[in-house]
Amino acid sequence: MIQVPEIFTTEQLLMRRPLLSDAPAIYEYACDPEVTRYMDWRTHSNIRDSVAFLEACARDGNLIKNFAGLSRSSLTGER
Repeated sequence: MIQVPEIFTTEQLLMRRPLLSDAPAIYEYACDPEVTRYMDWRTHSNIRDSVAFLEACARDGNLIKNFAGLSRSSLTGER
């Protein structure tokens, strides 16, 4: 079995399990049809879609499948 760290960081990337508090950051990109155009999931029409995604990640428990990467700017609001 592959041992995956809880948090993986580089200078420009932070990867960790998604949290419910990430819903606004996820919705910010998941609501854009241009961003989600080639994804295998539908564009989020409201923040409840992002919350539902995060709840499904928590229920599933598959760390490899649900390991999400957010840029540091997404987490801190920096641009």
